[in-house]
Amino acid sequence: TAILLLVLLIYTLIIVVPSLHDGSIFYWSASIISGTFVFTGLAVVAFVIKFSRLLCIFFTLDDCVYANNANDDDMSTSSSFSSPVASPSRQARSGSPFLTAEVAGGRRNLKRSSVIFKEPLLRTTSQRFTESSSKKPEPEKTTTTQHRQAPDLPQPSEWPHRPVLVCVNTPVDKSLTVDGTYGHGPCPIGKPFWFSSDLFEGLCLIRIRDVQNSDDPEGDNAYFDGRRRLFQTIVQGRFKEALSVDSCLTGHEFTKPLQNLPHPWILNAATSLIGKLAPGAEIRVSGEHPKMLAPLAGTSQVVRADEPGTEPDIASEDGVEEDCTLLGGKFATGKSVSISARKAHLANPKHASKYTFDTETVYTFDFYQNLLNVNTYSLDLGIANIGMGPILNGQPIQCLGKT
Repeated sequence: TAILLLVLLIYTLIIVVPSLHDGSIFYWSASIISGTFVFTGLAVVAFVIKFSRLLCIFFTLDDCVYANNANDDDMSTSSSFSSPVASPSRQARSGSPFLTAEVAGGRRNLKRSSVIFKEPLLRTTSQRFTESSSKKPEPEKTTTTQHRQAPDLPQPSEWPHRPVLVCVNTPVDKSLTVDGTYGHGPCPIGKPFWFSSDLFEGLCLIRIRDVQNSDDPEGDNAYFDGRRRLFQTIVQGRFKEALSVDSCLTGHEFTKPLQNLPHPWILNAATSLIGKLAPGAEIRVSGEHPKMLAPLAGTSQVVRADEPGTEPDIASEDGVEEDCTLLGGKFATGKSVSISARKAHLANPKHASKYTFDTETVYTFDFYQNLLNVNTYSLDLGIANIGMGPILNGQPIQCLGKT
């Protein structure tokens, strides 16, 4: 459409306008007629191209419906995810294996239906979809996701970095502890602190731009100066047992439904797109226990693996540099692997399962972003701020690593 309008505009300025000033009625009429034929021809070509695409979709639509119905006959909701691909360590930790599946709709020997049968077929399919949608959803399986509740938290007047509070989420893992100085109370911001869980121990540093009463305001200002970043979490330490790289996840988990979400079909489309871009992602935005999880090594902005004693200082205002040589495989060839290439490679469980986090190497994971403003609890999109409090239903975000 834009091209046709541009052609019409050029034709008007170059042919029609000069002919009007020329005074020759015959020349003016001939120009208009020839231009009309040219423009009509272009319009017909555009219409044929678009219409042919619609016809192509229309004549193959019944195959899609038949294939979908065939798949519905072969699979039930409970058996959709039936191929365990988890490592033994993941199965042992979760109590049941993480399950994934690759559903491929193979066509049976179906003859293409004629156009006359498409409408009844689609109407029947629509009715089936309506009936299935009207059924009450099955209750979700129990989840171990838990958050500390208000009675278990310090009073807001006691928060040293108010309006922000960083604390350990003790209900998830009773063995999760931080430096005895902080206990279950507020953790420092801008200053590294020690922590330990049943799978990992080391240091954690959380930086938040413009937070009140940071434990190292000069260091925070030096780090954020000249950068658009609003938030950083950097973790450095050792694993207590060897874990497959694909089994380690990061993200957010919630105990209550999210609110004020877009229409389900928009969420489904977005989830499907993210699933294609990041095959290892586990996303469930709707439901009683929403979660957004992705592979740890495929999500972290910077990943390092160092021999003990050679690890970088995570409190450096310059940040840390990427170095995955000790991971081996693709990264041990001596060739430089870019951060984007590492993310794409390790975000795919098929590739990530070939690597292991051992217990001797010191690993550093650096996460930072420039969208979430923790001080205002909003997404800063540049042209607008979206408050996250109502959407998250009053729930906290997490700095999370799990199997």
